[in-house]
Amino acid sequence: MTPEKFQELLEAKNIDSLRSGFVTREKVVEDSLKQYQIAEHQVMKRQDKIIKKADGATENVKQWKLPVPYQKKIVELAVAFLFGKPVQLVQQSEGTDEVFGYLTDLWKDMRQNARNRELARTLFSETEVARLFFPQTEDPLTDENKSKPGVVKVRSMLLAKSLGDTLYTLFDSYGALQAFGRGYLVMEGEKEVEHFDVYQAKNIIYCTKKDDGWEVETKANPIGKIPASYYKQAQTEWADVQPLIERYEYLGSRRADVNDYSADPILILKGIVQSLPGKDEVGRVVELDGPGADASYLTPQMAVEMVKQERENLKEDIQFFTDTPDISLEKMATIGTTSGKAMELLFFQALLKAMRKHELFEEMIDREINIIKAFITTFVDTNPTIAQQAKNLKVGIEFGNPLPDSFEDVLNMLNLATGGKAIMSQKTAVSQNPLVKDADTEYSQLQGEETEDKVTLTI
Repeated sequence: MTPEKFQELLEAKNIDSLRSGFVTREKVVEDSLKQYQIAEHQVMKRQDKIIKKADGATENVKQWKLPVPYQKKIVELAVAFLFGKPVQLVQQSEGTDEVFGYLTDLWKDMRQNARNRELARTLFSETEVARLFFPQTEDPLTDENKSKPGVVKVRSMLLAKSLGDTLYTLFDSYGALQAFGRGYLVMEGEKEVEHFDVYQAKNIIYCTKKDDGWEVETKANPIGKIPASYYKQAQTEWADVQPLIERYEYLGSRRADVNDYSADPILILKGIVQSLPGKDEVGRVVELDGPGADASYLTPQMAVEMVKQERENLKEDIQFFTDTPDISLEKMATIGTTSGKAMELLFFQALLKAMRKHELFEEMIDREINIIKAFITTFVDTNPTIAQQAKNLKVGIEFGNPLPDSFEDVLNMLNLATGGKAIMSQKTAVSQNPLVKDADTEYSQLQGEETEDKVTLTI
């Protein structure tokens, strides 16, 4: 849709046609959510069995429906390896300390690290999510008070189908986001009212559907940037193994049905039964008579083992093809005191998967930093010096490794490199001790104790 066509439809208040010019992934997202929520799994559609009794009457026999939340497990572990440790913002420019301080303060104030995990969880399960930034004030915003300290607070919120939002995007031929739309419903009294908000670099357009058509209100965008970041991926984290998950659930449900019939032992008797033992009888004996008399239990052991083996194979394939590690208690117990490097190799697939995600998240977090910088120079501090610092500010993004740190491996390597010489001062070692709250006081006390020991030895 060209800018001219966009403006034409907007002026005509033809919002339905305007909205149809945007791209939406609503159908893909809805299908993804059905797979993510166990109540919507395919196995839940199994119908109860209707059997006919000897007297001609019919009876409904319950068919087990046992969904397995594999999708959630895959997503949660992917989130843990990506954002298990918070993202670190690193200042990579000089003379920008003040604006970088504003940035880190807002980052903490908006709880971005916690929101990052929530955002990743939503993206991995729905294939799209957006983060919207907006100014929040207690009093009406004016040109006079907008730059006063504490008047405007920058906030962010996630937008997703699971949160009641339908996302719309409009990209140009170069892949640059030209407009971002959000559709949602608001309860007004006892009636749901449809809203459609459009965010552009120059304007923010608020559309409300009334009985006689759309009501449109256009406001200037104060920061000059689209205040939203839009995340998208082609498919869910489990898409490639969805058939395997459905088969796993089906086998488990069928096994439960069979267990209802044959889990308890079934005694097969051949011949004429002379006597059966009582429940409390000691030395119980079954007496049979006649040619070929025999007694045995019905045990479909081969079928049970085949189902068990197939489910084990499915489990391994699901984890392997989604790069999802097995962190069950049984598996973790076999690891023991594995070194840090060995631990990284053990979880190498999951770490590689997280690294692939860095491509998208580094780009989008960088965009969000630029949005926050625009809010800083517009609302937080309008001093021209801050504006210049914001322009010069360069921020690096460092993703953490969720695996436990192995200092022993590092220390051994450094010790080997120095030929066994000391590699750390006592003062530095004390400051790194997690059990010490005040490193300076602790170090002074150690020095005093050493002095006392020397005096004692001299005496």
